[in-house]
Amino acid sequence: MAKIPVYSVYPDNGHSPLGLAAIIAFAKRYKDGVLEQAFDFVPGYVDGPRAVLEKVLTGRPGVILCSDYVWTTVRNFQLSGLLKSGLPGSIVIHGGPDVPKYEDSCRAFFARYPILDIAVRGEGEIVTAELLEQLAAQGLESAARDPSFLSAVPGITFRNGADIVRTGERPQVRTLDAFPSPYLTGHFVPQEVARWKAVVLETNRGCPYGCAFCDWGSLTLSKIRKFDLDQVEAEIAWVAEHKIPIMWIADANFGIFERDVRIAQVIADAARTHGYPKQVILSYAKNATARLATIVSTLCSAGVMAHGIVSIQTRDEDTLTAINRSNISTQRYEELIEVFRSNRLPMSTDLMMGLPGSTPETFKGDLQFFYDRRVGLKVYPTRLLPNSPMAHPDYMAKHKIKIDAENRVVESASFSQADLARMRRISKLYAGMVQARALKYPLLYLQLEHGLRSLDVLDALQERMESDPASVSQIVDSVEEYRENFAAMTVAEWTVFYAQFAAFVAGRYGVDDAAFRIVLQVQAAVVPAPDRPLPAELAMAHDFAAWHAQLGRVRNIEDARAAAPPRLTQFGPGVLHISDPNDLCGANAHFLQDLYDIHIIEWELSSALMPDYLLPVTTQQHALVD
Repeated sequence: MAKIPVYSVYPDNGHSPLGLAAIIAFAKRYKDGVLEQAFDFVPGYVDGPRAVLEKVLTGRPGVILCSDYVWTTVRNFQLSGLLKSGLPGSIVIHGGPDVPKYEDSCRAFFARYPILDIAVRGEGEIVTAELLEQLAAQGLESAARDPSFLSAVPGITFRNGADIVRTGERPQVRTLDAFPSPYLTGHFVPQEVARWKAVVLETNRGCPYGCAFCDWGSLTLSKIRKFDLDQVEAEIAWVAEHKIPIMWIADANFGIFERDVRIAQVIADAARTHGYPKQVILSYAKNATARLATIVSTLCSAGVMAHGIVSIQTRDEDTLTAINRSNISTQRYEELIEVFRSNRLPMSTDLMMGLPGSTPETFKGDLQFFYDRRVGLKVYPTRLLPNSPMAHPDYMAKHKIKIDAENRVVESASFSQADLARMRRISKLYAGMVQARALKYPLLYLQLEHGLRSLDVLDALQERMESDPASVSQIVDSVEEYRENFAAMTVAEWTVFYAQFAAFVAGRYGVDDAAFRIVLQVQAAVVPAPDRPLPAELAMAHDFAAWHAQLGRVRNIEDARAAAPPRLTQFGPGVLHISDPNDLCGANAHFLQDLYDIHIIEWELSSALMPDYLLPVTTQQHALVD
C-alpha cells in the first residue's frame, strides 16, 4: 500500500523553520519509527507557488503541515490552499503560536480559513504524531468523510462538517529529552540551508512570567525545561560548520541559567574556529543579572555581534501594572546598564508602543530615559497575539482595546487613535534623529547646556512639521523613510537640513550662539554623504571632541548636566579628524537599508567622537549581507 505523503509548508524568508522541522523530526522517531511505515515525509519545504506546482504535478493527496507565526500565517494559508486545491482530498493541519487557543477566536479562525481541517493548540510534537497515527489507522478518505475519531486526540480543534469540535486540553510535556534536533538528524536539504541568512535554535522552553502582551508558544507562567546541553552544543557546531551568519536563540530568558554562560562560550569558540556565526540574537533574562554582561562580553570578544538586549517594553508604573509586568524590577535594569557600561559593553532595549495604560507622555518618558543613558533601542507596535492574556475577551473589555486588520492595538482606555498616531510620529522622528544619528550632537548639546530635554525638542519639531511643513521640508521629506532617504542625501542637502533645524531652534528656543553653530558644523561633518571628500579635518574654535569626552565618565546625560561640567566655550581650539573606514560614503552607502534587527546604529563617520565601548558595528553588520 502506497505511503501517504506529508508536505511541509513554510514561506522562504531566509530563516530555518525550526518549529515545523522539530515536529517532523519527532514524528519520524515516534514509537521507534512506526509513522514512517505509513507516511512519506516529503523532503524540503513548499515555500512558494513553484514548489506547489511541482508537488501537484508529481505528488498525491496527503497531509499538509503548517506552523503559523504572525509573519507566516497569511502566506501559509495561501500556499496550503493552493496545494489542497491541486491535490483534492488532502488534510490541512495548522499549528504554531498564531493559531488561537481561545474558543471563540479559534472558531473565527476556522471561519476565516475554510480550507483548514485541523488546528493544533500549544506544543506540536506529540499531538501531531498522535494525529498522524490516527490518520494512518483510519485513512484520509475516512477523515474527510467522518473525522469524529479525532476526538481521541487532546489539544486539537477540527472541522466536522458544519461543526467545529474542540478536544480536551493536553498537559505540558515535562521533559524535552525525547525531542530530537532536526539539524543533527539530517532533516534539512542542503539547497535550503544554503539560502538561510539565519538559523533558529532552542536551548530551553518556557517562561516564568505572565506579561499580558506576550505569548511564548503558550508557555508563559510555566516551568522552564532545558534541552540536553550536548545536543545544544552540537547544534551550535552545525550552524558554524554550515557558515550561517545569524543565530536566533529562541529562549524567552537567555542568561537565566548558569549554563548559558557556557553556551555563549561554545558559540564564541565556534566563531573563532569557523568565522560563524557573525551575529547572535537573544531575548535576555528579564530580572537580569551581571551574568548577561559575561555572556555579551564572551560573544563580543570573539567578534560575534551580540548587544545586551533587555526587553524592558516600558518603565511606566501604571502601564506595567496593566500588562501584569510589575513583578519584574525596573531597578534591576538600572543596575544592568551600569554593569554593561562599566565593562565597556554595548547595551540596548526593546520598547513597545501602544500598551494598555500608556499615553504619549509615558512613551516620551520611556524614550527620554534611554536617551539619557545612551542605551540603544528598538520600538515595536503592540500587536494582539491570539494566545496572549491580552487577547482574552475579559482583558480586552476591561482595557477597551481596539485592533486593526493586522491585529495591532490602535486604541485602549489610556490612549486614543490620535494619541497613538502621535506616538508613531515621535517614534519615527526618534529613529531618524537619534538612532540614525542625524541630530545626535545638536540634541545632546541642547540638553546639556540649555536644559532642553531631547524628547521635548523632538516633540516640538514634530508639531512644527505638522503645522508648517515648508519650514522643515528637508526633514519631512527624509525622516518618514530615513533608511531609504538618508543614504542618498548629498552634502548640500544635509547643509539645508541643518540650516532648517537651526532656524527652528532659534525661533522656538532662542538658541543661536556660536557654540551651537560649532555643534551643527560637527554634526554635518560626520554624517555620511556620497559626495563627501574624505579623509577630512574640521577646525573648531572650541574643541567639541574634548567637550564630548566628558560624557564617558558619567552614568547618564542628566547626571552630567547636574554636575555642571565645563561648557563648550571654555575649551580651546581643536581639530576633528574624520575618515570612513567602513566606506559608508561608498560601497556601503546603503548600510541603513541593510540593517537586520539592529538596535544600535552607528551610522556615522569615524572620528574621536565615536564611543570606544561600542564594537565597530558597521563592519560586522555588512558582513551579514555581503
